[in-house]
Amino acid sequence: WYWLVIDVLSVFIYWSRGLEATAFLFIVYVILIPIGLVAWTRSYRDDRAAAVPA
Repeated sequence: WYWLVIDVLSVFIYWSRGLEATAFLFIVYVILIPIGLVAWTRSYRDDRAAAVPA
């Protein structure tokens, strides 16, 4: 979760410094964070369900 907080803060910092292109890049990162988290969680859950105890 700390990546989300850092990236959101970075958007405001870069935008306030006039670095709009970098701010847009961090907006993309903010969008990708929950997408990746959901994909990772589903993959982790599926792998645990498929694992057979020895």
